[in-house]
Formats: sequence, C-alpha cells, structure tokens
Amino acid sequence: LMKVGVLEQLSSLARSGKIELEIRRAAMVAIANLAQCFDNHDDFVSQGTIPMLVSFSNSADPEIRNYSAFAVAELSRNSNMMEIITNEGGLEPVLYLARSDDKNVQRQVLPALTTLSFLDCNKSAICTNGALPPIVDCISESRNSVDESQLACCAIANLAEAANNMSLVVNNGCIPLLSGALNSDSESVKRESARALGNLAANMDYSDLVIKHGAAKRLVACF
Repeated sequence: LMKVGVLEQLSSLARSGKIELEIRRAAMVAIANLAQCFDNHDDFVSQGTIPMLVSFSNSADPEIRNYSAFAVAELSRNSNMMEIITNEGGLEPVLYLARSDDKNVQRQVLPALTTLSFLDCNKSAICTNGALPPIVDCISESRNSVDESQLACCAIANLAEAANNMSLVVNNGCIPLLSGALNSDSESVKRESARALGNLAANMDYSDLVIKHGAAKRLVACF
C-alpha cells in the first residue's frame, strides 16, 4: 500500500475541507492503521505527515482528534522516531490519550510514553501533565501483563532520572510497587524496577523509603 502512494492520498483526503466528514474520519483511521507498522514510519517522515497528525490532534471533531493522536502514539513507539515526534510537538497528543479515563487506551499508549520518556526534554512534561498515574497503574503484574509491567518500570526509571520528578514519582506510590516488582519472574521487570529504585535511592530524601519497603534486600538479591 505504501509503495503505491496510499499515504499521500489518504493525507490529502484527511486535509480536504471539501469532502464529507465521514470520509475524512475513514482516512484518519487508515492512516492510524498504517502507523502501526514500523516499516512505514520513514514514509511518514519523508511525506511530511507528522505535522499534519499533530495539528489534527487539536481538531474540533473528537474522532479525528483521537485517530490522529493514536497515529502519533503508534509512531512514538519507534525509538528511531522519538526525537522527530518530540520536535514536531507530538508529545501532547500522546499525553492527551494518557489522560483518558479508558484503561485500555492508557495501556495502548504506554509503549509510546516509555519511548518518549528517554528524552530529557520530555521527562517533566510526562510527569506533570497527567501521564504519571496511568504509568504507575501498569507497574504491578497482578493487574497487568509482564510486558506492561516492564514498560511501566522502564518509564518510571527514566522519569526518576530527573531530580524534579522524584517527589511526584514517590507521592504517586511508586516505591512499594517497584519493590514488589523486584519479585517478578521476569528478568526485564526486575532490571527496570531496580534501575528505578536505584535512581530514587540516590536521593537522600527517599533512600529511607526504599529501605523501609524492603527494596534494599531485594535489590541485593537481584545481583
């Protein structure tokens, strides 16, 4: 589909103010579906589709807004795209979805949030614009998949690298959840939770809390 220029045609339909709204919505659904494939992402860049998606994430039509935001979130899962997405203002559409009351939507954007959290310029915005609570909710394996838990622990570890985020991370109840994650059977979950706790314990204000919740002994057992 991409080889025959379908993305350009769909983008043209989505932009047009002369066709029916339902057709524009259908075009945005198709674009969001194409964004799920990493092999298509270079075409999104070369054809200038990302600025269009970011602009549509402010659309007055809720369906177009949601579809465009989902497309940006799908692109954001790709670590090769995170700087491009960030520079184009793509973090906000992902944060918009993270603030949804729908838990399934929150889980869908978790990979995007985790990838974008690797960039220093995104760390504060993710913590202060409503995305931290849904990330925290995904830490526990008792309520989420192993992959979701690993992604959540990774995101928290990244966010906790910024000193100004630490109080928010702690106040959202992360330390006991991260301590519990050290008991996971998954090495990736244990690794990321240990990294997050290590970042928090480096701050004297929170090292006692890490010890209080039994994380110190579990951290030692991980190595």
